[in-house]
Amino acid sequence: MPTKILVVDDDERLAAALEQLLNLEGYQATVALSAEAALEKFRTDTFHLVLSDLQLPGRNGISLIKMLHESCPETKAVLITGHGSVRTAVTALKRGAVEYMAKPIKPRRLLALIRALVQDPPVYLTNRMLANDRIEAQSFDGMHARSRQMLQVFEKIRVAAQSDTTVLIQGESGTGKELVARSIHQRSEFADGPFVAVHTGAIPQELIASELFGHEMGAFTGAID
Repeated sequence: MPTKILVVDDDERLAAALEQLLNLEGYQATVALSAEAALEKFRTDTFHLVLSDLQLPGRNGISLIKMLHESCPETKAVLITGHGSVRTAVTALKRGAVEYMAKPIKPRRLLALIRALVQDPPVYLTNRMLANDRIEAQSFDGMHARSRQMLQVFEKIRVAAQSDTTVLIQGESGTGKELVARSIHQRSEFADGPFVAVHTGAIPQELIASELFGHEMGAFTGAID
């Protein structure tokens, strides 16, 4: 999953410049011009890192970072401001920021900081702001949902598809385990190969191994090929 970064700044030119810089570095950057716009982004998506200006229309950057820290604890936040002071920096760190940077922004220093912060991204990003009543129904590889829980399942599918390890999918009958398995397969590096679904419940327990892995002729009654 690409590293997602949200840039929050009411200076449209600066925000656009940072977005372009980050995208060129291979990150998936998005812009919000206010704290409220940033919160709206979090109601439909999750981000690994937030770069927020202090002075924003309405809610300020420290208030935004505090809310994000409470609802999205794995998301890291950096406060960027041209109105810096030691007191502001301490307050930002107490509210959940991991770093504090003063303007003017130096691209090399910013990129070095970002690389350090996202070099070991979490496998799963908690986001308690995803709200059922604020999310339109979304389609995902043949599955349709609007609940926070299912959107988190979709995110886990994206993560699992990037791995070549065995994946165990658990759930009651009829909950869509095969759909999830197909989705992981389609998004993985093995997508060009076949996907074979086996209904093991219809196979006697003592024959499951031979059905999946084969057997020698005569190994048991009826084993003729």
